[in-house]
Amino acid sequence: AGFPIELESDRPALQTNAEAIFNLLNNSLGVSILAVAFVCSKVGFGAGMLMYAGSAYINRYTLHLILRACQIAATPVSYADVAKACLGSMGHTTIGFFMLCQFASSCVAYIIPVATVLEH
Repeated sequence: AGFPIELESDRPALQTNAEAIFNLLNNSLGVSILAVAFVCSKVGFGAGMLMYAGSAYINRYTLHLILRACQIAATPVSYADVAKACLGSMGHTTIGFFMLCQFASSCVAYIIPVATVLEH
């Protein structure tokens, strides 16, 4: 039940398997790992783990969609390059803005628990 992706053998890989696995784990876990305990306390451990597994599956599926879109558009594998190929320079700028917002939000998500720990 995998997602078939046709890789072109004449193009060099943009990252090693270890780097790909690390990026996948980083996308799947990331800042959201901080919320797992809270979610499990509200919905129960079993339901929380099912939701987490579903999220991991959806993440894997969308990563494969992005890879396939890059192959079809013959662009490098990156959100910004796919947006530029699909939506032009405005898409590239928009993705850049939202990625900046995501990174800033990630910083805030880490600062809050650290500040809470330091406060006590």
